[in-house]
Amino acid sequence: METNDIKHFIASCAAGSFNQAAAQAGLTPSAVSKAIRRIEDELRLKLFTRSGRNVKLSLEGEVFHRNCVDLMALYDRARLDLGGKNSSFKVRIASSQAVISRHVLPVMKTLRGRYPNVSFELVTDCTPQIFRRLSTREVDLVVTGHAPPKEFAQRELGTATFRVYASPSHPLAMKRGPVSMSELLSHGFVLPQDRLYSPANTVSSDGWRDDLHPRRVTFVVDSLKAIEEIVRDGLALCYLPDFLGKDLGFTAVSLSKGPAPSSYAVNLATRDAEESGWIKSLF
Repeated sequence: METNDIKHFIASCAAGSFNQAAAQAGLTPSAVSKAIRRIEDELRLKLFTRSGRNVKLSLEGEVFHRNCVDLMALYDRARLDLGGKNSSFKVRIASSQAVISRHVLPVMKTLRGRYPNVSFELVTDCTPQIFRRLSTREVDLVVTGHAPPKEFAQRELGTATFRVYASPSHPLAMKRGPVSMSELLSHGFVLPQDRLYSPANTVSSDGWRDDLHPRRVTFVVDSLKAIEEIVRDGLALCYLPDFLGKDLGFTAVSLSKGPAPSSYAVNLATRDAEESGWIKSLF
């Protein structure tokens, strides 16, 4: 049984599709299907049940998957420990778009300083299901504002405080002194369609308490870049983590009276900090 075939099997489990696993690996779907078939022929078992282009693990496949995950962890650990700092390996990281510049890039720079031959693969995911990517070994690290489950090793990278931001040319940004809540709410806001940067336990997709202070939402968009362009053109206000608002060059709007700014922790998480030397160096 070939190591690459096992890797394609694990990737197919995470993706739920041979086509998607193939795309992630830069292969054709038939190449991944053949890899799975070689394993099934050797084991004389069906590892997947197939429904169109989607696949689901059989009972035997679930048992084999658990053992493959453990096997590949041991393989990677032995290879990296023997190679030391000159090892050539890929680190797969999942994070939301918003924390890449402030929190993900420093992690990458730290690893590159210790392991010059390391390469990176970055997956964006702003949902609480980001931790499933760790469980299935689709990624090695997660950087997120969501609280990691207790079974994962974790450490806090920093905190984010949310504030209202405007373009420097927006009337509220040019006004001297704090503004009232009623004046703030008379202006339109842009919201992300999904939780690009806010924790899962907030009322609105951007973290604002619309149940207490309902806003006039004039734009709902699906990317951080769209929020940036709309706010930069002065078309709407936004509610962002402070580090992101500053990085984008926006102006924080000060309130004369209102709720205290909400904060959350940005966490680094992995399956097991002892799994490999490079992982241990981060924790």
